Amino acid sequence: MHFYVDWFSVKQLPGSHDVYSVPDFSHLASHCSDIPPIPASSFVGRQDALARTLHSLNASAYIAEPGASAGFFANLSGSYWHLSERPLLLIVQPQADGPGAVSANISILTPAFEETRAKLLSIPSAADITYIAWPEDADPYTHALSLVSNLDGTTIYVDGDVRTFLADGLQKAAPQAHVVNAPTELRQLRERKSPEELNIMKCVNEVRRHFLSCAA
Repeated sequence: MHFYVDWFSVKQLPGSHDVYSVPDFSHLASHCSDIPPIPASSFVGRQDALARTLHSLNASAYIAEPGASAGFFANLSGSYWHLSERPLLLIVQPQADGPGAVSANISILTPAFEETRAKLLSIPSAADITYIAWPEDADPYTHALSLVSNLDGTTIYVDGDVRTFLADGLQKAAPQAHVVNAPTELRQLRERKSPEELNIMKCVNEVRRHFLSCAA
């Protein structure tokens, strides 16, 4: 017979005398409470770095779903918006602000019936975010690409974790454009850890090590 042990609560077999008791980890709940979250200004800096890289690569846009990359650039992780067959997309476009100055223009594609909830997402941005709501009977990809002024021959990068049917839908909506996976230059932006990120990672590692040592 196999027994299931839930390590996040105390479960015992009759007469086991605490054999299956789990140590109390409640004291770890506030362990990282003094570590500040990533500030909005850092997200804006990441967005602008992304926009400058897009501009240098002659690309018109970068598109991502809620997940690790969207979380890095716009605080839009999968825990805030679960994926479904109805796409919600982060769209970042480079915007020239003057000679040598490039900033990020942020847009969100959302199902029309989810627009109110989408606007409640905490997405940092230096300027107003454009929300594009697509009705159920419309093509979401055509709506998303309506932002790009000239699709002829342009390059649109999609994050490597974007689901295949979304990338295919974007390419079908703009056959004159090149919809391709984000190159190394964009992926490298996430690999450069700021002091804020390192502090968070260090604290989480401390909690993990303590948990494992107590559970061993």
